[in-house]
Amino acid sequence: MGSQFDQYAKNYNQVVDSALSATGEGKDYFASARVRWVSEHLKRLGGSPKVLLDYGCGNGADAELLISTLKLESLIGVDVSEKSIEEARRTAPAGAVFATPFERLPREEADIAYCCGVFHHIVPEERSAALDYVWRSLKSGGVFTFFEHNPWNPGTRHIMANCEFDQDAITISPIEAVRLLRSAGFEIIGREFLFFFPRWLGIFRPLEPALAKVPLGGQYVVMARKARKSG
Repeated sequence: MGSQFDQYAKNYNQVVDSALSATGEGKDYFASARVRWVSEHLKRLGGSPKVLLDYGCGNGADAELLISTLKLESLIGVDVSEKSIEEARRTAPAGAVFATPFERLPREEADIAYCCGVFHHIVPEERSAALDYVWRSLKSGGVFTFFEHNPWNPGTRHIMANCEFDQDAITISPIEAVRLLRSAGFEIIGREFLFFFPRWLGIFRPLEPALAKVPLGGQYVVMARKARKSG
């Protein structure tokens, strides 16, 4: 996967924007909505994270958004693409550090882990190891927000089929995501669906929070927690 994404280190955003053009929106619209979702749900949990692990951070395009919206002290971005990490370091905002997973070993330092559209690029037999990396990076009681493309949404499948780096993706159903996270030792806090309406149906977007349990949104998120240590 690393070498696959090395070639997109500098133009990743443009490739994603092109694939998303069918929705009438670009990458930034979806990234902002996801991070707002995380912020709102952390407030409901009474959490105020200081350190975030961005697992599969790519070229670091979302780092500044995550830091400013969640009011983080620091962000640790990891990605298997060395070229993407080089690009992330070049544009890194204050408080952000970037490395490959091999350069930065997990050591229970993150209050929250964020991951979006990464695991469908990880072959199934390696997903458990990837989740273990996230688990070991989180403090006891840390939260994991796991965002993925929803294969039950026809529009999402169309977009992925027309995205040049999603050609070999192996999608993960919402049911499978919950199973994977539980198998890795996470406690499931909740699951919601997002992004039901394209831009030309934007008049209906205020209804999306009420549809969060309807399994047809373009993406879904599973919020999970690393169980707190007793004693």
